[in-house]
Amino acid sequence: MRKRRLDEAIELLEAAVASDEQSAAGHVNLGTAYYLSERHSQAVGQFEAAVKLKPKDPAPLLNLAAAHNALGHVDKAMAVLEQLRAHQPTHRNLNFNLAVAYHRQGRVQDAVTALQRELKLHPGSKHAASMLQQIAGEIAERAVRSRR
Repeated sequence: MRKRRLDEAIELLEAAVASDEQSAAGHVNLGTAYYLSERHSQAVGQFEAAVKLKPKDPAPLLNLAAAHNALGHVDKAMAVLEQLRAHQPTHRNLNFNLAVAYHRQGRVQDAVTALQRELKLHPGSKHAASMLQQIAGEIAERAVRSRR
């Protein structure tokens, strides 16, 4: 049921973007629909189009980074997040998304630092708190294994 509704939404959004290619919001919405349907390459294209239209808007930048991460293009995700950091260093979820990318690269301490920064800036960030707890568990598990 959900997939069918998502496919219908994509069709409508594709038509909307085709009729107004200068709508950054249209590209973001279509990119999000593609992302949710696991069509990450197509999502990247839509988010890139939105970034070209509104290069300092955090929504397409965060979404573009997430799509790159989903494709395993961690270096590209990091570059996009650094671009966002240059414009809005305290933006909500910026440091969380950096932490996800660092973690994927095996840069655990950098991930922890980014999560701590996110929680300092945005104390109510449940995603950051949860990921920090997850990483602490991973560190503890490695310590136990190394003692064996």
